[in-house]
Amino acid sequence: MKQWFLGLNERERLMVVIAACLVAYAVVHFAVLAPLWGGSARLAAEIPERQALLAELKAAEVEIGGQRRGSQRTQPIEGAGQSLVVIIDRTSREAGLGASLRRNQPTPDQGLRVGFEGAPFEALVPWLAQLQRRYGIGVESASFDTAGTPGLVNATLVLERRP
Repeated sequence: MKQWFLGLNERERLMVVIAACLVAYAVVHFAVLAPLWGGSARLAAEIPERQALLAELKAAEVEIGGQRRGSQRTQPIEGAGQSLVVIIDRTSREAGLGASLRRNQPTPDQGLRVGFEGAPFEALVPWLAQLQRRYGIGVESASFDTAGTPGLVNATLVLERRP
């Protein structure tokens, strides 16, 4: 390659060097610089959208935080003297989940493992929110599987009282 290059006359060597420089610049420009510039422009265009989303989330956090603090101060926890089994049994029946409740099993840390089969998801979620809000019973862990029919789930929940 070196012999071929040296075998060219002066003008041809200059043209080959200029062409090599242009090719090197094009490779650097299109392979490195253009993707970087395009990515930074795209990210810069997303900044206002992300800032608006952040403002919405902060407003929601303040609203939810105020509701939680207000509800914790004014509403006493119901059923403080009742066992978890009694509360879960009674409230699940009231929520229309009694037929789906399959098992209650105490856990070592004063919690209760609850199993549902074919429970309507639309009834299960508000029931869990009610347990948290009215009784101070929170979900420590949860596992959901589809029950074959749309809207129905098999669920295993570990529920615990929270101070």
